[in-house]
Amino acid sequence: AYARAVGADEVMIARELRTELHRNPERAAPVPAYETSDPARVPPRGIVIFGVVLALLLVVGGVLYYGTGLFRGSAPAPETLATEEPQANLADNVSVANAAVPVAASGGQVSLIALDTVWIRVTDAKGTKLVEKELAPGERYDVPADAD
Repeated sequence: AYARAVGADEVMIARELRTELHRNPERAAPVPAYETSDPARVPPRGIVIFGVVLALLLVVGGVLYYGTGLFRGSAPAPETLATEEPQANLADNVSVANAAVPVAASGGQVSLIALDTVWIRVTDAKGTKLVEKELAPGERYDVPADAD
């Protein structure tokens, strides 16, 4: 296209170009060879040791986390698990902060006084249910003195 624009014989110029390219083919630059023992290509010893220690800590931590319950805590006690019994919805009746206030009376007696309509369940240390009912505002429940 350039030869045509300047008024030269484009066929002759194309033949000369092809001949020149075949005589002196363009070669790719040689790829430099790197020795594996080249000190410039080896990371410092401290970084290698740190990497190995970090990898070992991650593996040990993963084994401890997934293989044991060490970091997960314990499961809730059976009496605190949800049951299939129908329960009143506390969100409809009262805020949790105003549900029931334990009041320590003289002699270690525990009393629950409802500030609003609340549903309560009281169990002893063995899981025996002492009471399960709804308290009206101002109503009081005294936990038996012999309960654990």
